Amino acid sequence: MEIELPVDQTRTYTWLPPDLAVTLGLRRIGTCTFETSRGRIATRALAQVTLSADGVSRPATVVLCEPGDPAAWGVTSLEMLGLSVDGGEVRRSEGLLGLEA
Repeated sequence: MEIELPVDQTRTYTWLPPDLAVTLGLRRIGTCTFETSRGRIATRALAQVTLSADGVSRPATVVLCEPGDPAAWGVTSLEMLGLSVDGGEVRRSEGLLGLEA
């Protein structure tokens, strides 16, 4: 399923709208507590999905929004897909961090 979400560079995780979570039949795998940009503490359910962009797919943990929560891409999801935000535009990253064991 393809959806458009705004990018929020203050979020680590991607937050998905509640109706999308129901449509996809996402299972909750736990919860996480966050401090919102307004300083509020919120606990939300987490789920596992596969995110894709520009032919790259990766498994990811996402936050399941509750009614009233704004859905948005988080920076970890973008980075996992080799994307970054530059001047407000989402672009392919110039290079990915390579680690060796």
